[in-house]
Amino acid sequence: MMIRNRIAKIVNLEENEKLTRRILAVASLVLLGAGVFEWSSGPAMPVVDMVLAIAYLCAVLALPWNAVVASIAIIIVSLVNAALLNTYGPNVFWGALLALLILGMRTTRWISFSALLLLMLSAAYESALIPKSSGLTSVGALTSFLVAQVLAYCMGTALRWKDEANRRVETERQLSRLQRSTAIASQMHDAVSGKLSRIAILAHNVLPDIEQAEERERWRFVGETVEEALVGVRQIIDRLDGDIQDPLEGIVESDSLVENIRHLTDASDIRLHQQGFDGQSVVKGTTSAGLDAAGEELLNLIQELYTNIELHSDQTCTTYHFSIIVTDDRAVVSQTNGIKRSLSWSEPVSTGKGLKLHRTTISALGGVLKTSEEQGQWIVYAVLPLRNDHAPATVKRANSRMTAA
Repeated sequence: MMIRNRIAKIVNLEENEKLTRRILAVASLVLLGAGVFEWSSGPAMPVVDMVLAIAYLCAVLALPWNAVVASIAIIIVSLVNAALLNTYGPNVFWGALLALLILGMRTTRWISFSALLLLMLSAAYESALIPKSSGLTSVGALTSFLVAQVLAYCMGTALRWKDEANRRVETERQLSRLQRSTAIASQMHDAVSGKLSRIAILAHNVLPDIEQAEERERWRFVGETVEEALVGVRQIIDRLDGDIQDPLEGIVESDSLVENIRHLTDASDIRLHQQGFDGQSVVKGTTSAGLDAAGEELLNLIQELYTNIELHSDQTCTTYHFSIIVTDDRAVVSQTNGIKRSLSWSEPVSTGKGLKLHRTTISALGGVLKTSEEQGQWIVYAVLPLRNDHAPATVKRANSRMTAA
């Protein structure tokens, strides 16, 4: 879930940045075209005014790449034009309005408000000295000019406030999530870690006193399984507590998703067969998809299904079958096992939420997970989209992933 949220957040930020650049690119082209047209249709210009016109057009052209610096440059050109009473070249009015909006949105209020105040003063200066050339021949015209500047500034400021409010909400959400994760880590440590440690110590202490080889092997299996589960629990606690490390560190040093799947199915088959289960797993196909969120979820689902066979099936009167087919763009998982149980079989304690959580995650990733009972068989069917448009990162799998949870 955390990986999926981070991916979604990064994608949203990238999409918003791309949209902003497209809007600025369109505005830049419009202003550039208007400026070139006004310049070409006007009279000959002095050298200083020509330099200012070129600087303005260059600043407009730079808006999509560095909006703040380009906006400051547009404001400076507008102020210099007003100070020199320059009426030649392109009209910088619309460029100045866009620059005010960008500064109000992306800079502090002192910078944006200072730019607004200077532009308003320069407009009043031009209205007083060159009313006809500037077009500010009346109080109404000057007022409309100033109102337009204030509106552009206020619109940018409102957008900045909205962004800051969204950031505060996100910060509070992250803080709440961190506090919740810390509380969960503490509860998990108190409720699970300590008890698993005591079981591991008990299994270790009992082994020397057991004479029968079969019984000794069973206790050794219990001890190893508990220790592996304890390692997994402690890694999860560390992650919840803010120690950002991959909880899957361990035994398979490969970036191949198929290789990790085969290793997991082989190890799980061996474990189930040792407990008396009859069944097999089949892995078909290849994929260039890596161990991203979808790949991780696929491995988590496979491990969950093996654990469910172990917990909810009676090995004395049922068989299981596992099929995993992978292609470049998706993985198809199907698993069946009998639901018949003997009178002496008792079901271990479980939460019953494993597949529900996986269904939610798979649905968020664009896949589907279905379960059903047909003709005495429990059937699980899942389809999960895979991504192959990036180089997969090398991830080491944990011992706990390869064994019972």
